[in-house]
Amino acid sequence: MIENTQPDLTIAALPADAYSLAPEVLALAEQMRARLDAVRNAPLPPDDELPPVTIKTRERIRAFAHHRDR
Repeated sequence: MIENTQPDLTIAALPADAYSLAPEVLALAEQMRARLDAVRNAPLPPDDELPPVTIKTRERIRAFAHHRDR
């Protein structure tokens, strides 16, 4: 196994053209980033507009609480 000796920030800081991606691919990636940023930065709805928490949802929440990676 090859060990990574570069810090993560160095790897993430590579310029977009370092991979010689086509301009179309870069444009699609930028569109996706903009959509994800819009979702991430959107305000949460008021509590009274949220759907009710079902029994199945409660079971899923409990199941995720028991995952090892949490």
